Amino acid sequence: EQVGCLSLSADLQHLAAGTTYGAVHVFRTAEPQQRVTLDASDGGVIRVALSSDGRILVTSDDRNQVLLWRLPEYGEHVVPIAIDHSVAQGWSNCTMAIAPDGGFLVTAGGYAGPMARVWRLDDLSLVTTLSISPKLHNHVPLAFSADGSMLVTAGKTIKVWRTSDWSLLDRFENESFGTSS
Repeated sequence: EQVGCLSLSADLQHLAAGTTYGAVHVFRTAEPQQRVTLDASDGGVIRVALSSDGRILVTSDDRNQVLLWRLPEYGEHVVPIAIDHSVAQGWSNCTMAIAPDGGFLVTAGGYAGPMARVWRLDDLSLVTTLSISPKLHNHVPLAFSADGSMLVTAGKTIKVWRTSDWSLLDRFENESFGTSS
């Protein structure tokens, strides 16, 4: 069993490790024991994303499955919530980012086309779809600013989005990294 992906919560208290055999191990960094082990996939887990407080985990696997986990305290049972596959299907190699305040999940990549989807984490409703530039590979880098006011997406063009209304703030062309907006 090899670790293929990692996520560290912003509060530095939790670490999630996804394995090539479909398990995700979640640890408290201050304690040597595992917090919980999740059976996240029949295949390999390729991405994990933890919320800033370590209470929410999102996983994606090599079989196009994206799951959200509300992590309990020790000893409680964990049940995954599948993200709406009528919208989410085809996300092999899905990239994910959770907003620092835990309010939004952004997913992109795979075969979903040149778009990133913004989900509200409390009810998993689709908030909006952002048009990203055609990607160089199936992997689409995503990053929230530390205060959660901006999201950055990258493909052939790097785009900066305002999260209050999901409007495009700026764009940078990879060839020159000069502003073109």
